[in-house]
Amino acid sequence: LLYNLYLVDLGFGLGVVGQINAAVRAGSLVGTLPGAWIAHRFGLRGALAGAIGATAAVALLRSVVTAQVPLAALAFAGGAVFAVWAVVMAPSIAAAVGEKRRAAAFSFFFAVMFATGIAGNWLAGQLAARMHGTRPALLFAAALAAAALLPALRLKPAPAPEPGGRIYPRSRFLARFLAPFAIWHLATGAFNPFGNVYFSRMGFPVEQIGVIFSAAQVVQVFAVLCAPLVIRRFGLVNGIVWMMAATALGLSSLAAQLPGVLAVLGYAAYMAFQWMSEPGLNTLLMNQVSERERSGASALNYLVAFGAQAVAALGAGLLLERFGFGAVLAGAAALAVIAATTFRRLLSGSE
Repeated sequence: LLYNLYLVDLGFGLGVVGQINAAVRAGSLVGTLPGAWIAHRFGLRGALAGAIGATAAVALLRSVVTAQVPLAALAFAGGAVFAVWAVVMAPSIAAAVGEKRRAAAFSFFFAVMFATGIAGNWLAGQLAARMHGTRPALLFAAALAAAALLPALRLKPAPAPEPGGRIYPRSRFLARFLAPFAIWHLATGAFNPFGNVYFSRMGFPVEQIGVIFSAAQVVQVFAVLCAPLVIRRFGLVNGIVWMMAATALGLSSLAAQLPGVLAVLGYAAYMAFQWMSEPGLNTLLMNQVSERERSGASALNYLVAFGAQAVAALGAGLLLERFGFGAVLAGAAALAVIAATTFRRLLSGSE
């Protein structure tokens, strides 16, 4: 919620905000393939604990540094650390349940993540208002991140992988999956880093933005829990396609820059449908690769996602300064439609 607002408070324009967000995605891009090796070498629990500790340290430094170049370097480091968490997440969930229950398991995971975010966004807005600034709230967040080490170290270790086993899958399915996936993240990455700035430019104070983000995550909780029902009704691929198309409609409403509560409703719909597709995307990917290659598949998946997001954040930051939110988000909505169409064409029958 607060970090982009912290950058704006330091006096940086949207171009610099876009560059720093792009540095996060670039770090994640670089960190994905090593993340698969770390998970293979130290196990899922060890990789997760290391990522949490490093995240807390980087978050602390990003809350006190004020110069542009060190901020970009720390953003890159934070992205690389986040990549390790992202890589181990899907294989950990896939290993915990059978194939038929996987979509429900991913839905439950994302629902819990959003439920936690509801409290986090509300708390962030309140702390920033009561502590008279974003920096004290960010320092508190770094300490809270470090506390996550306690439950992480209590997780049961997963079985060790076969020594010398292949990490990365090689299949035609993966290429067909990643092509529309890249377009999808170009679309969503053009707006997601700038959501807080979007509402700030519309005149919402930071505590109200916190409430908006929390309310949107309430909707997201229900949306991701409904994802298995949509998948059961339309099938895995077609269900994902419909969710992508609905996300494009949400982006279109944001491009219209509707006033007041209408903008809030459009944002909630956009975020709900965007994240509603995640359980299906993760399930489809994990179902199509062998267990020993899941960390590698997850790494390649996030390599493409973070690369597309880095390009989108950098490009959108520059385009927003020149053309504003309306034109940029209209283009993002068009990309989301292309992603849905391409996904349907390339992956039909890959249930």
